Amino acid sequence: MQKERVNKMNDNAYIGRICTDLVLNKKATDDNERQWTRFRLAVPRRFKKEGEKDTDFFNCVAFASAAKNICKYAKKGGRIYVRGENRENNFEKDGVKYFTVELVIKDYEIIDFKDKEQNTEDNKMEEAPFPPE
Repeated sequence: MQKERVNKMNDNAYIGRICTDLVLNKKATDDNERQWTRFRLAVPRRFKKEGEKDTDFFNCVAFASAAKNICKYAKKGGRIYVRGENRENNFEKDGVKYFTVELVIKDYEIIDFKDKEQNTEDNKMEEAPFPPE
Protein backbone atom coordinates (compact mmCIF):
# COMPACT_ATOMS: atom_id res chain seq x y z
CA MET A 1 0.00 0.00 0.00
CA GLN A 2 2.78 2.46 0.86
CA LYS A 3 4.51 1.92 -2.50
CA GLU A 4 1.25 2.71 -4.33
CA ARG A 5 0.94 6.03 -2.50
CA VAL A 6 4.51 7.00 -3.32
CA ASN A 7 3.97 6.30 -7.02
CA LYS A 8 0.88 8.52 -7.08
CA MET A 9 2.90 11.41 -5.66
CA ASN A 10 4.79 11.64 -8.95
CA ASP A 11 1.75 12.01 -11.18
CA ASN A 12 1.60 15.17 -13.29
CA ALA A 13 -0.92 16.31 -15.89
CA TYR A 14 -0.67 19.24 -18.28
CA ILE A 15 -2.57 20.75 -21.17
CA GLY A 16 -0.34 22.79 -23.42
CA ARG A 17 0.97 23.42 -26.90
CA ILE A 18 3.67 21.36 -28.58
CA CYS A 19 6.49 23.79 -29.37
CA THR A 20 8.97 21.53 -31.18
CA ASP A 21 8.80 19.48 -34.35
CA LEU A 22 7.63 15.92 -33.71
CA VAL A 23 10.09 13.24 -34.82
CA LEU A 24 9.53 9.51 -34.37
CA ASN A 25 12.85 7.99 -33.34
CA LYS A 26 13.47 4.29 -33.93
CA LYS A 27 16.14 1.95 -32.67
CA ALA A 28 16.35 -1.73 -33.52
CA THR A 29 16.95 -4.09 -30.61
CA ASP A 30 17.56 -7.83 -30.59
CA ASP A 31 13.88 -8.73 -30.39
CA ASN A 32 12.00 -5.68 -31.71
CA GLU A 33 12.13 -2.01 -32.63
CA ARG A 34 11.96 0.67 -29.94
CA GLN A 35 10.12 3.89 -30.86
CA TRP A 36 10.01 7.18 -28.99
CA THR A 37 9.51 10.91 -29.43
CA ARG A 38 10.60 13.86 -27.33
CA PHE A 39 9.04 17.32 -27.42
CA ARG A 40 8.69 20.53 -25.42
CA LEU A 41 5.29 21.47 -24.09
CA ALA A 42 4.35 25.12 -23.46
CA VAL A 43 1.87 25.38 -20.58
CA PRO A 44 0.33 28.75 -19.70
CA ARG A 45 0.65 29.78 -16.08
CA ARG A 46 -2.26 31.67 -14.59
CA PHE A 47 -0.60 35.03 -13.97
CA LYS A 48 2.65 36.76 -13.18
CA LYS A 49 2.85 39.38 -10.46
CA GLU A 50 1.50 42.23 -12.59
CA GLY A 51 -1.43 40.23 -13.96
CA GLU A 52 0.38 39.30 -17.17
CA LYS A 53 0.31 35.75 -18.46
CA ASP A 54 3.42 33.58 -18.23
CA THR A 55 4.37 30.22 -19.71
CA ASP A 56 6.25 27.20 -18.36
CA PHE A 57 8.01 24.74 -20.65
CA PHE A 58 8.23 21.00 -19.95
CA ASN A 59 10.27 18.28 -21.65
CA CYS A 60 8.13 15.26 -22.54
CA VAL A 61 8.90 11.78 -23.87
CA ALA A 62 6.50 9.15 -25.21
CA PHE A 63 7.28 5.55 -26.15
CA ALA A 64 5.89 2.82 -28.43
CA SER A 65 2.35 3.35 -29.76
CA ALA A 66 1.95 6.63 -27.86
CA ALA A 67 5.00 8.05 -29.65
CA LYS A 68 3.79 6.78 -33.01
CA ASN A 69 0.28 8.22 -32.59
CA ILE A 70 1.46 11.57 -31.25
CA CYS A 71 3.82 11.98 -34.22
CA LYS A 72 1.12 10.86 -36.65
CA TYR A 73 -1.82 12.92 -35.39
CA ALA A 74 -0.50 15.84 -33.30
CA LYS A 75 1.23 18.92 -34.67
CA LYS A 76 3.67 21.60 -33.63
CA GLY A 77 1.63 24.42 -32.10
CA GLY A 78 -1.28 22.07 -31.43
CA ARG A 79 -2.74 21.44 -28.00
CA ILE A 80 -2.37 18.12 -26.20
CA TYR A 81 -3.23 16.75 -22.77
CA VAL A 82 -0.45 14.64 -21.24
CA ARG A 83 -0.20 12.79 -17.93
CA GLY A 84 2.76 10.90 -16.58
CA GLU A 85 5.61 10.91 -14.13
CA ASN A 86 8.71 13.05 -13.99
CA ARG A 87 12.05 11.30 -14.39
CA GLU A 88 15.48 12.78 -13.90
CA ASN A 89 18.19 12.04 -16.44
CA ASN A 90 21.83 12.97 -16.30
CA PHE A 91 24.62 12.77 -18.81
CA GLU A 92 28.09 14.11 -19.41
CA LYS A 93 29.08 16.04 -22.52
CA ASP A 94 32.48 17.61 -23.10
CA GLY A 95 33.37 17.06 -19.44
CA VAL A 96 30.27 18.88 -18.17
CA LYS A 97 27.57 16.98 -16.29
CA TYR A 98 23.99 17.87 -17.27
CA PHE A 99 20.76 17.10 -15.42
CA THR A 100 17.35 17.12 -17.06
CA VAL A 101 13.83 16.29 -15.97
CA GLU A 102 11.23 15.03 -18.42
CA LEU A 103 7.64 13.88 -18.21
CA VAL A 104 7.35 10.22 -19.23
CA ILE A 105 3.89 10.13 -20.79
CA LYS A 106 1.47 7.47 -19.50
CA ASP A 107 -1.77 8.93 -20.88
CA TYR A 108 -2.44 11.52 -23.54
CA GLU A 109 -5.24 13.08 -25.51
CA ILE A 110 -4.63 15.04 -28.67
CA ILE A 111 -6.78 18.17 -28.77
CA ASP A 112 -5.62 19.75 -32.05
CA PHE A 113 -5.10 17.22 -34.83
CA LYS A 114 -2.90 17.69 -37.91
CA ASP A 115 -5.93 17.15 -40.11
CA LYS A 116 -9.15 18.68 -38.83
CA GLU A 117 -11.20 15.97 -40.52
CA GLN A 118 -9.71 13.21 -38.37
CA ASN A 119 -12.31 10.94 -36.88
CA THR A 120 -12.91 11.75 -33.21
CA GLU A 121 -12.42 8.06 -32.44
CA ASP A 122 -8.68 8.72 -32.86
CA ASN A 123 -8.91 11.22 -30.02
CA LYS A 124 -9.45 8.61 -27.29
CA MET A 125 -7.16 8.51 -24.28
CA GLU A 126 -4.69 5.65 -24.41
CA GLU A 127 -2.48 3.99 -21.81
CA ALA A 128 1.09 4.43 -22.95
CA PRO A 129 3.58 1.69 -22.08
CA PHE A 130 6.47 2.64 -19.83
CA PRO A 131 10.02 1.99 -20.94
CA PRO A 132 11.91 -0.79 -19.20
CA GLU A 133 13.90 0.44 -16.22
